[in-house]
Amino acid sequence: MKSTRNVATSALVATALAVSMTGVGAATKKSTKKTVFRIRATTSKATVATTQPATTQPATTQPATTQPATTQPATTVAAKGPDFTGFKLGPSTIKIGLDGIFTGPFGFLGTFQKNSIQVEVDRINDGGGLGGAKLELVTRDDALSAARATDIANEFVNDKSIALVIGPAITGTYNAVRGIYEDGKKVNCQPAVGGDSGFGTTLKYAFRNQDAANDVVPLELKFLKEQGVGIVSLLYTNGATGQQLDKLIPSLADKLGIVWAGTNFTQPSDQTHAPQVKEALDVFSKRPELKPAIWIDNDQNAAKTVAAAKSAGFKGIFVGGSGLGSYLVIDSGGVGMEDATYEGPYQGALSRIPLDQQPKGYARHSAEVIKRYGYEKGTREPVQQWRGTGIAADCLVIWANAVAKAKSVDPDQVVNAWETLSFGPDDLPSGVPAKFGKGDHEAFKQADLWIWKWKKDAQGWYVELARKADSAK
Repeated sequence: MKSTRNVATSALVATALAVSMTGVGAATKKSTKKTVFRIRATTSKATVATTQPATTQPATTQPATTQPATTQPATTVAAKGPDFTGFKLGPSTIKIGLDGIFTGPFGFLGTFQKNSIQVEVDRINDGGGLGGAKLELVTRDDALSAARATDIANEFVNDKSIALVIGPAITGTYNAVRGIYEDGKKVNCQPAVGGDSGFGTTLKYAFRNQDAANDVVPLELKFLKEQGVGIVSLLYTNGATGQQLDKLIPSLADKLGIVWAGTNFTQPSDQTHAPQVKEALDVFSKRPELKPAIWIDNDQNAAKTVAAAKSAGFKGIFVGGSGLGSYLVIDSGGVGMEDATYEGPYQGALSRIPLDQQPKGYARHSAEVIKRYGYEKGTREPVQQWRGTGIAADCLVIWANAVAKAKSVDPDQVVNAWETLSFGPDDLPSGVPAKFGKGDHEAFKQADLWIWKWKKDAQGWYVELARKADSAK
């Protein structure tokens, strides 16, 4: 079904968004609705899984993987962590609950999150613990199921030994359970929820350590404008993420003087995106003087768009959210993904930036994760990704600092302390500065996000810095 609307339509309230730095897309709806907009001259203005038994993640070390040719050799980085031993909390053990995705096509995300959190748990424990208590990581698999996430939330809320919950992994499942955590006064941190979920406003006990859609869209469009792009179209799965982008992009593009060429929704079951690409290119052809860009999906569906667009002779820019930083997208998309551009937190481990020139917290953390857990590698393309994610580890580190300041794990005292914290780019595993306040539970601001571009040469795939975060300039 085709519908039209004016490009000057005001931005609407955002719907749920599922996006993450490792390529997780939103759970999609079955509707095949396709939205296509008129061109207008602009002014300058899952499968349900059974509950896993509680597990304490051991601090075992896997054999180190050979450093890839696409990454600079590691230099020595100080591994000593902060001192959390100057006070006593009382309990001998404090548990951290992780609700992640450990099965299905995005099962790597839960593993990456677990690895990074475990490295920081071990670092704190090796330094004497947190207020005399040892930290213990407990994991659960919600398999992208809201029903499973609800069971896990009830379990975690009723377990008084769990003082922090990290996850669930996407906006849809989080929105299904956030009320459980709020009513249960369970402090939680979200490193993979991109939608407007009320952090610090309607939610008191929730904090976010993920790039939010309301920051991603204006940053990406600003970058496209700087690159001379004059017209943009959205080709995206018809789910929560795509619908939010469909609402955010038009009016923001209009304000920057970028022509909005409309949205063509896709479905995961589509064998090809050729029809949707043709719709976009037909609109582009009406304004041949304008440099075009296609905003693509965050997961393996992006490869279908890229393949169809390349086959049709598209010469413009592919752009997307932080999910395009996943090795799976490159492995699926192949050579067509070269120069595909995405925003995200710091991505040094995918780049060729020497380790000693990267933010110290990120360099230390990524080097330890790589040493322990190695890389996830593509099966079709020479691409690999370290088996961790710093933004999940940030949740643990920031919470530990809040507990140390409050000298308590009481949820209200921890929240009050968390709201006073600020960190520089060298302080956290993500390499991104973070500052909180009353009513502001967002770690990252638009000024803290970077733009990266995929490149390929004889040594393989890597990312190149396309635009520094404003806060790093």
